[in-house]
Amino acid sequence: MDDVLECKGIWMRHFFKRTLVAGTCSTIALSAGAATPEEKSFDDLVLYGFDNQTKTLVRQHLADGSFETIGSIHLTGGTVITEIGSLAYVPGRLHLYGVWNYLGTEDSKLLKINIFTGEATPCANGTGFGNVQGLAASHRSGHNVDGQSNINPSNGPNNEFTLTLPDGSVITRDDLHRDYDGYTGPATSLHFKPKGNGNDNSLTVNGEVVNLSNANIYDLEGDELTVNVYNDHIVNGRAMGHWWIGIEASGGNLTSTGDDIPESEDEWVLYATHLNEDAGSELICIDPADGTATSVMALTEAYGGLAQCGHDDGQFYAAVDSSVYLIDVAAATETPVGEGDYGEIDALSFALGIEAGTVFTGVDPLFTEAGALFGFSELDHTLVLVHPGTGATLAIGAAINSTNLVGMIPMLEKCDPDVSMATTAFD
Repeated sequence: MDDVLECKGIWMRHFFKRTLVAGTCSTIALSAGAATPEEKSFDDLVLYGFDNQTKTLVRQHLADGSFETIGSIHLTGGTVITEIGSLAYVPGRLHLYGVWNYLGTEDSKLLKINIFTGEATPCANGTGFGNVQGLAASHRSGHNVDGQSNINPSNGPNNEFTLTLPDGSVITRDDLHRDYDGYTGPATSLHFKPKGNGNDNSLTVNGEVVNLSNANIYDLEGDELTVNVYNDHIVNGRAMGHWWIGIEASGGNLTSTGDDIPESEDEWVLYATHLNEDAGSELICIDPADGTATSVMALTEAYGGLAQCGHDDGQFYAAVDSSVYLIDVAAATETPVGEGDYGEIDALSFALGIEAGTVFTGVDPLFTEAGALFGFSELDHTLVLVHPGTGATLAIGAAINSTNLVGMIPMLEKCDPDVSMATTAFD
């Protein structure tokens, strides 16, 4: 149990230490006097994966390269599931997450997979997206917000409204004249003072109804903020009524000049890539509580592997063939990081328990300055370490000719539930 608690702490520090610097996911310099992470060996690691060739859940010991077959991923009744796109893991849990593409390109379901037996429990709801790959667990804290507010009639010291869009442009109350068509779409921040009190001006914040007060000013920021600015009475194509803003945000930061906002909540969510039939892909966010998913942003590349970069869940590494990209949700960008020597990287994951800055014996420290990012090359049947700044790859061990991992969870052996036999799952 102590090892599991330690590994969870390392995992959280790992996220908090990483930040986006100069277009790459790098680390904040350790403060003076801070302890340097101890040197590690790849022999200290194990990994879980779904072998797409044998259709089984496996566990590999990197010390000797040996594989242990846990068994098929199967439902309680014994039905074997083979259409697994990827795996993810939340530290301290006794199960993995996987996506079951049970309807191919039409739909999929999130699975909770017993890490010891492979028995899977599907969520009742489908994600609404088919051909889902590249699953990644992401921790975030913030406010989930849903609701609407009437907007005050003019901009002034006491009547405030500023909506900032992803491109940096702003919409203010002065834009909302009778010929304005309104706006529906993403935003990065919202600053407003509601008109009137309670009733129609309310937000549901982390499940709690908050009646907005016109004595307070509210600010909301977030990577997943969607708004609908509209007029409630249109006559002959002109806005003749009151202006409103509908608000929906996940993991945002909501503040008020009053004391009416509930505290932010910590939660884990899952991100994945939905591969389109024509071209490119789509980043989606899956709620592990009910299995439903929402679209986050369109992607130009058909990414297979996905790994979170940064605690705020706004940046991800993604792999397509031998190339690595950095996805920034807030900026809605995909930036090439570089290309390695190994092709068809279908699995991508940071190793659990490895702190940013950890040095591996005989490996350039720059490879692990943001943690240990591993990939698996389907083409070369090889586990590789990925350089976070250049996309260069370093083979770890010999090629594994009989294996094709499409989902992969590397971790320190002491973080492995099979070793620590943790009896408590963390929320």
